[in-house]
Amino acid sequence: NFRERDIPCDVIYLDIHYMDGYRVFTWDRERFPDPEGLISELHEQGFHVVTIVDPGVKVDEDYPVYVEGRDRDLYCKTNEGEEYHNFVWPGLCAFPDFTSPEVREWWGENHKVLTDVGVDGIWCDMNEPALFVPRQSTMPDHVVHPGGGEPKWHAQIHNTYGSLVARAAREGLLKLKPNERPFVITRAGYAGLQRHAMQWTGDNSSWWEHLWMSMPQLQNLGLSGVAWAGVDVGGFFGDSNGELLARWTEMGAFQPFCRNHSAIGTRSQEPWAFGEPYESVCRKMLKLRQRLLPYLYTLFERCHRTGAPILRPLLFEYPEDETTYTADDEFLLGDALLVAPISRPGIEHRHVYLPQGTWLHFWTGERLDGPTHVLAHAPLGEPAVYLKANTPLPMGPDAAHTGEETTGQLTVSVYPAAGAPPGFTLLYEDAGDGFGYEQGEFARRGISCETTRNRIVVHFGEREGSFVPERETVLLELRGVESARSVSVNGEAGEPRPVEGGILVALAETDAETTVEVAL
Repeated sequence: NFRERDIPCDVIYLDIHYMDGYRVFTWDRERFPDPEGLISELHEQGFHVVTIVDPGVKVDEDYPVYVEGRDRDLYCKTNEGEEYHNFVWPGLCAFPDFTSPEVREWWGENHKVLTDVGVDGIWCDMNEPALFVPRQSTMPDHVVHPGGGEPKWHAQIHNTYGSLVARAAREGLLKLKPNERPFVITRAGYAGLQRHAMQWTGDNSSWWEHLWMSMPQLQNLGLSGVAWAGVDVGGFFGDSNGELLARWTEMGAFQPFCRNHSAIGTRSQEPWAFGEPYESVCRKMLKLRQRLLPYLYTLFERCHRTGAPILRPLLFEYPEDETTYTADDEFLLGDALLVAPISRPGIEHRHVYLPQGTWLHFWTGERLDGPTHVLAHAPLGEPAVYLKANTPLPMGPDAAHTGEETTGQLTVSVYPAAGAPPGFTLLYEDAGDGFGYEQGEFARRGISCETTRNRIVVHFGEREGSFVPERETVLLELRGVESARSVSVNGEAGEPRPVEGGILVALAETDAETTVEVAL
């Protein structure tokens, strides 16, 4: 359906029902008689596959994972030295002591049953750990973690248990697939979690209140160092509806982690589930996200290098502006895009605060000079999004998935604005996987734009690093420019061509500096 309906999608997540009786590191052979063949077919269509793994290990004498863990004494204990048991999805379970390096190594090795059939990533769930007795509880404080010779009460390590589960998964994937970057998602974690995994915020509900709540949630996570994060788009518990799903997708397309996820037994909420106009809105927003991947990837690399949040509160960029301190239902994606989603039903207008600077409405090109308060019109499919003037925005092609052959097409889109400060973006690219970037196999270059009343100057700095992008040209899109008296590229005459909403200049991909001057 995603491919037939032209809706971008990169990953299919398999929840607990792929397992045999919810036993971790197994496959239900009735539902999935040939997991390797299925995953191979999905790979051919451009889908990655991520499987869920819970820490509870079913107590079952015929289950090799449990038996090995018991025989090697790898589980948490009671005060009396007995194996601690409680109930979760498989029934009665034991729980690995992830404070022990031996346990983490054993847990990581067990992922081989998944990676051997082509699984691309691991989704750690229930790792607070969550328990069923009492209902919605966690491990009692007096449970003992032997810790490989340094025993501790659970009360001492509870906050770190989830992070240690994610760490075990990441370290296991690194050993099993040493040439690939591990993809690990987790529900629970603690300070420093970002070293091991990304985080989604758990089981939210299909409520407008939870759509609103996701904005301060993600801004706080970003400020706390856990920048690669997201909420379940559309909501997990309860039934969504067309308007809620469309509005949530308008917000979710700008999350660092964007995934639509709902509970079994609830109303289906795929992008097409509610018909038109909602399907078209979801398609439009997911296509925009796909095009924004070069910008997002640049933000991810900066976050990896400096800790700067990807999705960030306005106060991060404008700390001197006290009005930003309470603007928690709008946010910045990097420093170039300001996003103010609709989070209430039945409305098309909302208040937006724009901080210092010049901002261009993403859809109409309307210029607004901040600081200012505006009443933004945001019909379905056109959320209130603003691009900072003169700030280059790297964008990719329209693609169904990240693996689609597009010859590395890159468009640098700018809204030039006279009187606004010059804008700057530091574009980062690499192979997209592997660890060559650690040896300098990356491409980084600054792109700036300065605009006066009669001239636009866009400068591409010298390319740093040994990675060479697979493309011959870069497209410079000058939005809001209806015509130009002349265009020069490094002093030679250029050939702009008109496109809807602006002009386009084709530039050769080169490691050298390039300067484009446009006379208006």
